Amino acid sequence: ELMIVISLFAIITIAATISYISFEGGQRLKNGALQIKNDLRLAQSSAQSGDKGAGSCATANSLAGWYVTFSSVSGSNSSYTITLDCINVNDENSFSTSTVNLPQGVTISNLNNGSDRDVVSILFRPLTYNVSFHSSDATILPSPILGSNINFFETTGALANSLGGAELVITLYSADGTYLVKINSVGKVFESKT
Repeated sequence: ELMIVISLFAIITIAATISYISFEGGQRLKNGALQIKNDLRLAQSSAQSGDKGAGSCATANSLAGWYVTFSSVSGSNSSYTITLDCINVNDENSFSTSTVNLPQGVTISNLNNGSDRDVVSILFRPLTYNVSFHSSDATILPSPILGSNINFFETTGALANSLGGAELVITLYSADGTYLVKINSVGKVFESKT
């Protein structure tokens, strides 16, 4: 009888441990999606409020916006960046880049804006709720002073390298499943489990 009780206790303990591990992995995936959603809203809020960062964007520059860059390329798909973009008559400069790491085991597996993309930047501009999606592959220009400079605007003020599209779907992956974060062109952000 004692062996039966010990066996039952061991089976219950193993089942509870497996259930907890699965729950914890699912929570990490959900937290990654919520983290992206909150950071997109932070970048949007910073752009709409005209936040030029702590002394980064000189008074001669005007705020072009804030942008968040995602990559689904292996090796760089476990984090993303949030950056301030300033513009003056001569050129466009990026400042205050912060890198945000996703929870352990969570990666960006796909970026889709009507077709799959490897790298996408989402630009939030001041005084507008509209969002534009840009192919970072095409907009990163080497700069000996700044390291890299992303140009979102042409000299005429028109958007450069805009991908168009009504929304961007960011797919997060972990061993426990997938989660989607969607942002549409009017700046609404949604997250859902697939």
